[in-house]
Amino acid sequence: MRFDHTTQQHFTFENRRLVFSIILMLALIVSGVLVVRDNKKESSNAPTNFVSLSIPGCTMGMFDWTSNTSPQVIKLNVDFDDLYYWDKEQITLQELRKRLAALSKETKPFLLQIDTNSLATFGAFVTLLSSVREADIDFVFIESKWL
Repeated sequence: MRFDHTTQQHFTFENRRLVFSIILMLALIVSGVLVVRDNKKESSNAPTNFVSLSIPGCTMGMFDWTSNTSPQVIKLNVDFDDLYYWDKEQITLQELRKRLAALSKETKPFLLQIDTNSLATFGAFVTLLSSVREADIDFVFIESKWL
């Protein structure tokens, strides 16, 4: 079969649409990201101070969730209007970045839980994740659910 220049352009356009659709579907599949940061240095030779809450085949045993040592849980959310929420309080992107920067200086352990509405735009979700990364908070656990 012979393809002319127009057919090749159409084929390339369809490939781009397919790739975009796959990326968008992956964004919708991700329903939450749990981020844990523990700034307490337990030993000088420890490779990292980030704590993983989920290890395959293990339970969440790194924290005693009923004691005073359990981490502070902070919930972030992006809704379908690209509005950002910090523990159910609507905030601007600038305020979100300021709070994340302050949070990264915390000495107590904290758990950062990011939930996204399935209708949230991919760009707003990526902006939220980029803001967390810019605040020098590393991701240690990503929870995915089928919507």
